[in-house]
Formats: sequence, structure tokens, C-alpha cells
Amino acid sequence: MQPRFNLTPDDSLQIQNSTGGTVTVAPNRSISNVTEIDLGVYNAEGVIESASASSQLSVSSTESGSETDLNVTITGDTEMFAAGVSETDGGQSSPFDSYTVTLIADGTPVNSTDERLVGIGYDAGNGLQQQNSTREKIRFTLPRASLNQGFNESSNASFSLQNGTGTVLTRDITDANRGDEFNFTINTSELDSGEYSPSLTLSLDGNPGFNERIISVFEFRDVTIGSDQEGTATVTFNDQTVQNGSISVNVASATFNGSESFNIVVHEVTDTGADGTIQPGEIGQKIGESAEVESGTSTDISVNISKSVAENDSVSQLTETKTVVAMLHTTNTSDGDGIVHTAAITRDG
Repeated sequence: MQPRFNLTPDDSLQIQNSTGGTVTVAPNRSISNVTEIDLGVYNAEGVIESASASSQLSVSSTESGSETDLNVTITGDTEMFAAGVSETDGGQSSPFDSYTVTLIADGTPVNSTDERLVGIGYDAGNGLQQQNSTREKIRFTLPRASLNQGFNESSNASFSLQNGTGTVLTRDITDANRGDEFNFTINTSELDSGEYSPSLTLSLDGNPGFNERIISVFEFRDVTIGSDQEGTATVTFNDQTVQNGSISVNVASATFNGSESFNIVVHEVTDTGADGTIQPGEIGQKIGESAEVESGTSTDISVNISKSVAENDSVSQLTETKTVVAMLHTTNTSDGDGIVHTAAITRDG
């Protein structure tokens, strides 16, 4: 059975951090058989907006039979929760600290909780997370140690997307809990197109429930999920000068937001009309290909022309001026022969 206790205006809850700072929360009326109190008296930046004045806590008790708002007065070190927030742009925040809560009855400590690690004031980089595409497998980048210090490397991490119906996707991203940023890929193929609110949760013991949660961060911009009809296939291949005997060319960037991996295939072309525009019938032999690339956007892609990628591919190096075109192809490397078998990606998918 969950422990219960009573609160009266003569009682209080004292919250203490690891350096001895304290905040006291005192109820303005009595409530009996309390089973749980949400002590979220601060906002995402650790600011107590109603410090030293009447505020409210969400309290669960058998008296009310449900959650109820309890008016309280907050005193003490009211800047304590915001102490780890960086005061300068680009500076690192220190959002993690350990806290205990002590029940004070008639001025005497009655009982205390165990220390609990809590995150307050996590710097989400003004909400500017990155996503490399808008559908299917999307790679996300979220600020981590680049803007925040004091991470518990053994803590668990999860990423969620919410819309008006609630949480529609949650994925464990604990493997990404390292380095300056969280980098991870989420398959969104089962989600409808639209805008979703993302959140990052750090927790203990692999359980993102309330009692194990260190922090949930919601201060990110919305994530856009596109429809299947909004697929994007683009490639940027600039004119370039290479050394005589070069065995590769460079593609500046390529994007494919389909469900499959892709690569870049370089073809010889013949501008028979001499009009500077390459028509489909002027695209000739394959002479090179890149390694397989995950769906999304990639930059600075090297295309190797030294190996034979087609039956009549006789080009192994560049020794003269040549007109070529770079095309996106979906890939199939499942037969293990070392050649990336491909199918061209057309404008209609």
C-alpha cells in the first residue's frame, strides 16, 4: 500500500539540493491522506513564477479521490532551481542535480525521501533540432553535451512525438546518449503527414515513468512529417576540374526521402543537340557509383569510377574532358557480389 500522510498549514515540504540550498512549500489549507504530490513549482528554466506568493501544486489523496490543486506558499532560495541555467548565449547549462524532500511537521523533520537526480533548465538550443528529411526514416540531431554538462552516461533516453490525440510514437534512443549531440534515426512510415511535437526524456533504470524520470524536454520546434506523395529526389553535381588520372568525382549533395537506401551513379552523356540540355536519350553508359547512402540528405559524396559497374564500362580513370551526369538510384546489395545493383529514381518516384 502506498504511504499516506496529512498536510496542514502548520506543515511544510522542504526541498534541498546537493549544495544545501532549500525551498519550503507550505499548504494554505489542510488535506488528509495524501498519496502523491507533483512538486513542479518551477518552469522549464527553473523559475518559480509565483515565488513567496500563493501558488498551486497538484496533489493526489484518498480524501478527494483524485488529483486536486492545493494552494501553497513558497519561500527560501527561490532561485535554486535556475542555478544551472547558462546566463550567456552559447554557454553550457548544468541542469542536473540531486534533491531530497523532507516533510516538516510543527517545525520538526518527520521523514525524507531518498536523493533523486533531477534535470531542470536543459538547453535545447532554442528548439532548433535538425531532421534530414520529412518522411520514412528520419535522422534527428538534438543538443546534448554541446550545450549541457553533467550527463549521467548510464541514464536511459527516449524520444517521443505527440499530436492532438496524444503520444503517437516513442523510441528508445539510449544508444545515442553520448557525445555533443543525440544522433538517431526514427522510422516514421506509420505516421500520418502533419506537424508533431517532439520530446526528449532522460530516465533511470530504463523506465521513463514519473518516479524514474530525470527530465522531459519539450522545448523543441515541431517535427514535420510529409506524405508519401511528397517524396524528394534531388542531386547537386557541379562542374569540376580533376587531375589527370583521377578515379573519382565529387557530388555536392543528394537527397532522397524514400523508404530505400540509394546511391549516386555517374553516366557518360552525349549532348547530340549541342543545346546544353541533356535529354533522357542522351544518357549513356554507367561508369561509376558511390557507396550506398541512407535515405535523407547527404553531402560531399565521392563517386568511384575505377571499378567496372556495367558490362560495357571501360572507364577506370579520367584522362580527358568528359561530360557526365549524376543520377540517384535505389540500391540492392543483398546478393553479396560486391556490386551495387541499382534502379534509377524517376521524377514520379
